[in-house]
Amino acid sequence: MKKFLCWLICAAMLLTAAACGKTPERTMPDTAAEPETTVPETEAPKTDKDAKADDVVKEALKALLKDDLKFGFTSDTALDLSLLRAAEESKAEQSDGGAGMDDMLGMIIGVIFGDKNELNLKLDVKAEGSADAQKGMAAKIELKNNAAEALEGLLELLNSQTEGGESPVSWLKDTFNTEVYMDKAEGKAYFLNPVTEEWNFTEARFTKDEDAEKTIDELELEKFFGKDYEWKITNTQYLFSADVDLKELALNSVAEEDRKDAEEEIGEVMDGLVLHVALTFNDEKKLESAELSLDPVTKDLNMFLVGIGISLRLNRFEIKCGMDYAAAVDCEVPAAVKESAVEAESGSILPIGPGTDDPFGPDEDEFPWANDNYSLKDEVLADDENVRLTANKVETDEFGDIHVLFTLENKTDKKLSIDLDDLYVNGLQVNGFVYEDVEPQESLELDLEIYDIHMNEIRQKHIYQLDLFFEIEDPEDWMADPVLEDHFTLNVQPGEAEPWEQDPAMTLLETEDLKAVWLPAGERDEILGMDLYVFCENGKDIPVSFEITDLKVNGIEVDKVWWEDEIKGGFVGVSKESVSADFLKQNEIAEITEITGTIRAYSEDDSWNEVEYAVNDFTVTYQADGSVSLETAAAE
Repeated sequence: MKKFLCWLICAAMLLTAAACGKTPERTMPDTAAEPETTVPETEAPKTDKDAKADDVVKEALKALLKDDLKFGFTSDTALDLSLLRAAEESKAEQSDGGAGMDDMLGMIIGVIFGDKNELNLKLDVKAEGSADAQKGMAAKIELKNNAAEALEGLLELLNSQTEGGESPVSWLKDTFNTEVYMDKAEGKAYFLNPVTEEWNFTEARFTKDEDAEKTIDELELEKFFGKDYEWKITNTQYLFSADVDLKELALNSVAEEDRKDAEEEIGEVMDGLVLHVALTFNDEKKLESAELSLDPVTKDLNMFLVGIGISLRLNRFEIKCGMDYAAAVDCEVPAAVKESAVEAESGSILPIGPGTDDPFGPDEDEFPWANDNYSLKDEVLADDENVRLTANKVETDEFGDIHVLFTLENKTDKKLSIDLDDLYVNGLQVNGFVYEDVEPQESLELDLEIYDIHMNEIRQKHIYQLDLFFEIEDPEDWMADPVLEDHFTLNVQPGEAEPWEQDPAMTLLETEDLKAVWLPAGERDEILGMDLYVFCENGKDIPVSFEITDLKVNGIEVDKVWWEDEIKGGFVGVSKESVSADFLKQNEIAEITEITGTIRAYSEDDSWNEVEYAVNDFTVTYQADGSVSLETAAAE
């Protein structure tokens, strides 16, 4: 919730203005000029009565690319949506885990809005300013929202507000006002922080798309709007309007061979969604105003959030933008602004992040690594005739997530892809994802994000060592040998991993160089269920998989469980599996007394044949006095 609200406000205040300045063809006017329907006999028509819609739109878009373009603009964006509890009759159709999450959502809605059955969020963003293609942009922005009341209620529910203290969301107001300047020459965006009322700046690079004009030339409106759009020409304006069936538009973008598979999924999400588009161009074939709006519609999100009993109702979505080419344009950043502005923390418009007093920024109690000073700087990991891979730095963002930044240079004449095969933090396996394509003779910035939840899962307070297993290969030829396949170790600051406590009496499996130990289970939660953990140690020099099958709780088999983790040679991992609250509830398991299963350790040889090292049956018994015991036996 906190990330959603912060980013929503940041995006609305900065990006609305930027959208109006850089791509006004996608925004809409406060007050679109009324089309002129009559022409005085003494005045010759200024518009081309035979002009085609495609030609006018193309000419307007090309005008926006010109370096001498100047205009004033106004914009108004409105978003009103509601989260609703799923109907009672739909609960029976939800998958495992659904009822618990549905109950949690209902509890949140109930606390925040009393007897109401929905959570309503509204945003209204107004902006006015001017843009100069050579200099940049200036804008004043007002954002109205109703998030403060909702967030206050949610924090009270989560016991996040300190007794007798200031509200932890005191910075969240019903109305935010700010000013924004974008200086093209400096590559900076200046903004008045609506919370601290101080001027901040952040990097804002302007790049020109060399292929944009070619793309505009290839534009065909019928591909986007079909043949049903309306085209009118008056004495001084060209008027375009269309109702776009988003389901049909989405299906048309899918390759013919994939369309059948996509119809059900796209239809469920977009069926009934109609986007209204209205564009007005002046007699010089420049965009004068634009409007977008979406029909109100209720959509079920269960296909995205499996088992969560909520629906989304879109009450209002509307964007308007008006442009005035005769307006006085002044985009100069005032000297006083430049002199007083300080760099924004992590580019944020809100006072969140290390070193601030905001409760949502990482602090040492919640995120012990928040203020770590990492020593990594531009370390070259690989450099040959094909690629150059550089680890640039490690940093923590305002939400407590850690980012490891890389640069990959492709020296070849073909596209390459980089894939992170595995990641270990302080020797412990962590979920990490990097998969990107880099074009021939180009460089690409990569961001490996280590989320705060992952640091908590491996019980580490700081990162000292990173081990990364990268593969770089030709995405068009999966049979070819990788261009690079290697293990890299990065020492990012001095220190050692916090040790895990293990009870030898809870050893599930042990050989000369392999070990698996049952760890204390997480506390049972009435909404989220219960987490089970196994500590897996691989002392071999090859990857080994640890697998648990036939998992039963109190003698009842847990369905839909695939509990397996592969650990690289010389590393350890904490394997986790969750027993859902629904499973426990449906099987009337009030207390867990016994967990049984089979664990095995194996690897695969070069021919994909399994090499098995050990297989044990196990029984974990939970006693009434709180003690836990384990019995194992070689599996038959």
